This record gives sequence, structure tokens and C-alpha cells, in this order.
Amino acid sequence: MAQAGIALRPEWVINGNYHPSSGYEMFAALCARLGRPPKALFTAACGLLEGVLRYMSQHHLLDSDIHLTSFDDHYLYDSLSLRIDTVQQDNRQLAWHCYDLISQLIEGDTPETLQRYLPATLQFRHQ
Repeated sequence: MAQAGIALRPEWVINGNYHPSSGYEMFAALCARLGRPPKALFTAACGLLEGVLRYMSQHHLLDSDIHLTSFDDHYLYDSLSLRIDTVQQDNRQLAWHCYDLISQLIEGDTPETLQRYLPATLQFRHQ
């Protein structure tokens, strides 16, 4: 958003749990608050996206120009007619770092850093 010159507004961030029903309810609330569907949407998990897609289907928005992006890439996104950009995590590296931290804790060692940052890859399908 910063690269596009768009300032983040707090009312654009909606928190909840990661269930599809929450995605549905949060998207419905956002549409009601805006008085229209948003031009773009990022969901933090595919479960939330599932709820958003159900809302969009029931309200005939699947053919709209909403730009959808979600966390958690999955090969099924490639087979959808709806273009959804995703953030792909390196699951192998995540697993390795988890194993490394747990091994250190089991050995009674204190890891230097409990929080690690791993780069992610953007999968652009909405081009």
C-alpha cells in the first residue's frame, strides 16, 4: 500500500478468528460500513477467504473487479477462474526453524532469538 501511495486507515483492518464464518461476517460488515464492496481485500488465512468467497457468491460479486489477496498459497488457487494473489510461506524453512528452536529448548538451552523472520514469495495471479 505504501508503494501505491495509499495510507492505511485503521477502519480497514478487521480482526476476528480464522473460521470461514468469520470471513463471511467480517466481509459483510465491511461492505455494509463502506456501502459497497471494497476495491481490494487481503485475508490473513485461506479459511477467512473461504467465507469471503461464500459471501461474494451469494451476493453475485464473483464477477466484480475486487482484487483479492490472501495468505497461504495453495495449488488449488491456480485452478480457480477467480484470480487470487497469495503470499507463499517457505514451509520447509518454517519447519526447520521450529525444529531448531524446540531442540534447543528440550536440551535446556535458551535460543538467542525466539522470533525469526523468513522471506515469503508473492504469487501474482491477478495480472
